[in-house]
Amino acid sequence: MFKAKKSETAEAAEVKDKGRKPEVEDKGRKHKGGKRVVRLFGLAILAAGAALAFSKGLREKALDKLFGAEEQFDYTPPANPPQSEDADDTKAAE
Repeated sequence: MFKAKKSETAEAAEVKDKGRKPEVEDKGRKHKGGKRVVRLFGLAILAAGAALAFSKGLREKALDKLFGAEEQFDYTPPANPPQSEDADDTKAAE
C-alpha cells in the first residue's frame, strides 16, 4: 500500500485547516443571528399561548376574530305553558 510521508500529511492537514477556518467563522456569525430569531419567535409563541390559556377575555376575542362573533339570543319562556289534554285527564283521575 501507499504510505504517505509525514510532511505530506502535515501539509494536507494545514491546507484542510486553512480551507475550513473562514467557512466556520462565517457560518458561526450567520447561525448565531438565526438562532436568536428562532428563540425570540418561539418565546413569542409561548407567551401568546400562555396569554390565551389564562385570559378568558383574550381567548373570546381571538375566537371571535377566527370564527366570527357569536350570536346572542334573548330567550324568554312563555308566561303560562300550554297544558296538554293528557295532563287534564290525569288530574281528573286522581
